Amino acid sequence: MATSDYKRMTDMASYPNLESETTPIGFEGVGSAEDPKKDPVATSRDTADEKKDLLESVEEGKKEAKRSAEETVYFEDGKSKIDFVLAYRLKDEERDNKHDDDQKKRDDKRNKFRENCEKEYHLVFEEQDCSDSPDQKTYYWKVHCTWQGILEGAERIGLRLPISDNTLDSRVHWRTRLMERYLKLKDPFAPNIPEKFNIPHYLTAPFRIRDKDRFIYCSEENADKFLTEAQRSMIVWDSLQRAGYGPKDGQYGIERLLSNKTFLDAFPLHDGPYQTKKDEEFKSLRQLLYKRWAHPLYAFHKNQPLNHIRQYFGEKVGMYFTWVGHYTYWLLWPTIIGIIVMLYGISTVVTSRNPIAADACGEPFPTYQFNDSGVPVGPPDSYTFYMCPICDTRCDFWYYQAECTASRAFLLFDNGATVFYAVIMSFWAVLFLEFWKRKQFVTQHYWDTLDFEAAEQRPRIQFERKIEKEIAKCKTEQAKEKYRRWNPVHEKYDLVQPDYILLSKILAGFTGLVFMAMVVIIIVFAVIIYRIAIAALLYLPLVAIGGNAVGAGASLFASITGACVQLVFIMVMNVVYKKIAVWLNDWEQHRTQTEYEDSLILKLYIFQFVNFYSSIFYIAFFRGNLVGYPGGFNRVGAVRWDECATYGCFLELTIQLIIILLGKQILNNCVEIGIPLIKWIKNRLFHKDEGEDAVYARWERDFDLPDQDKFGLIPEYLELVIQYGFITIFVAAFPLAPLFALLNNWVEIRLDAYKYLVTQKRPVAE
Repeated sequence: MATSDYKRMTDMASYPNLESETTPIGFEGVGSAEDPKKDPVATSRDTADEKKDLLESVEEGKKEAKRSAEETVYFEDGKSKIDFVLAYRLKDEERDNKHDDDQKKRDDKRNKFRENCEKEYHLVFEEQDCSDSPDQKTYYWKVHCTWQGILEGAERIGLRLPISDNTLDSRVHWRTRLMERYLKLKDPFAPNIPEKFNIPHYLTAPFRIRDKDRFIYCSEENADKFLTEAQRSMIVWDSLQRAGYGPKDGQYGIERLLSNKTFLDAFPLHDGPYQTKKDEEFKSLRQLLYKRWAHPLYAFHKNQPLNHIRQYFGEKVGMYFTWVGHYTYWLLWPTIIGIIVMLYGISTVVTSRNPIAADACGEPFPTYQFNDSGVPVGPPDSYTFYMCPICDTRCDFWYYQAECTASRAFLLFDNGATVFYAVIMSFWAVLFLEFWKRKQFVTQHYWDTLDFEAAEQRPRIQFERKIEKEIAKCKTEQAKEKYRRWNPVHEKYDLVQPDYILLSKILAGFTGLVFMAMVVIIIVFAVIIYRIAIAALLYLPLVAIGGNAVGAGASLFASITGACVQLVFIMVMNVVYKKIAVWLNDWEQHRTQTEYEDSLILKLYIFQFVNFYSSIFYIAFFRGNLVGYPGGFNRVGAVRWDECATYGCFLELTIQLIIILLGKQILNNCVEIGIPLIKWIKNRLFHKDEGEDAVYARWERDFDLPDQDKFGLIPEYLELVIQYGFITIFVAAFPLAPLFALLNNWVEIRLDAYKYLVTQKRPVAE
């Protein structure tokens, strides 16, 4: 809240001035006449103590007023709740020069936009001057949606709202039912939710104003029961997207005003502070979710309160955390089996149970002298088995015994149990997907979103405006007809993009995808050349240092560093292609938000599949098969093609998998929590300190928080889908992959929860 609001609240308290000569209220008789029976010194001490206590109570009252001013999420009237906040900032020269042309244009856009929002969508604005903001530069418009705006917006976007209470028993987790009903024990994994935060389950229907009497709690007094804060922000955001700010085509929507810097930001407020004092009751849903879901100490072992997540963030975010929780729970079983397989692999390190290691580490092979006919002559000269040089000119023959340690190590992962494990994982993958389908349908049915995509998706505003612009260019009615299609359900014409235009754009986008995939293949080829060169370059120095046994490590070192280089290129190419994919998707102009997201996900997934898996596929299926034979080696220029070690490529495949899988997880987690934290610190450094009386209001705090990822939840889903591919396709190469995936997802849930609740702005519900 601004400083003026804080002053208003403190002035209302009417605290007495203890510095004046006026006697404090309630102490009118103190010191007015001396009592001869009382000690004057004691009387003076008592009066000073009473004044001190009163002064402390006054200061405490001021602190409480300041705290209330900072935590409020209401207008100055204390009744109208802030549903959205718009922020803009003027440059110093613009603020000094009131007649600046650019400033006047932006002011006209803002005022026209506000006028249309108030007139057409029944939004109420309250302006906060920059003189009350901490940086003395930022203006805030607080937005409240009236009851009429709620009704019209709910019908416009097709919200499903309650028509009656659901008398059916809600589903209870089988573990909770077993422990509480039959064993009479409290489930240690169930989140402890206070009774006042229990969420009732209603039967719902798409809202229509003409049928509003059929909906329960459909009154302004029961607005909090009628719809959630997430639904209110959804209605306001839709109104802000539709409101115009100028007479020309395309001059509409808050997103365009954000892109041309007329507004700096637009966001819904978080529900007050997220922290609570010790033993203090939860005052908001945000505090409940932080303590029972995002807190690293109190909530790390608890189930997720999915219904409360959905109520605070909306169905889209709620469904994401439902998917992550289900996937993480199912990783428990392959993790246990993978650990058993790994323990069996450790036991195979014993030479007697490892035929390949027995060849390399057992008795040396005899070496004979041969005559011209190829017949051995005399006793063997030595018992050493020579291998062909790894390069043509500088390298010498080397001893097979140098591979002893590595040939034992690779049996940790490549043994009989891994075949059994791979078969189990194939069945696990099928069962996991089938049970997720069941979980998904149950959740969608419970949340009344089962038929949302099929029946209630409306066209994207950007699509409608683009098609209207194309229609305006048409000179004949026949040309306009190709952009319209009759909808018999709604009994009106829908705007469409002709199929041949959409298909041509999709084909062009696919061509761009193929080009970027070829760039990835070229990078993989470059890393192969790097690995060949490094192995040949380091071999002789290592042999000179420690003999053939140390020289054999050149290939291993090249594989490790090559995997690290590949990981760097993978992460860089992901960032580059994301920007290209979004540009292509915007150009294609998909009609609904679901179609838009499906197309973007397809582009990103195909690229990431090639980007992440291409180097691993090469090592698993191609490396070692393209080498040739002594006297007929295949070459890249003057360099021999990349080849496997004598014991095969399996150990190098494992190294590649470990570095890419674990490196991707670590880097993604660091980026997810690190970048928002750095942005928050940067914003706070520019926050002007006005002294201890300064008020840091809720909208100012949220404005300083970083924005959500513009890709939404798509990167989060893709990260887990790529991880799922690693642990199903290549699990035989690294049986502990499910264990690291389980640990990563366990941390990922809490990091994402903390990110959504604390370090980033509240997302608009979807």
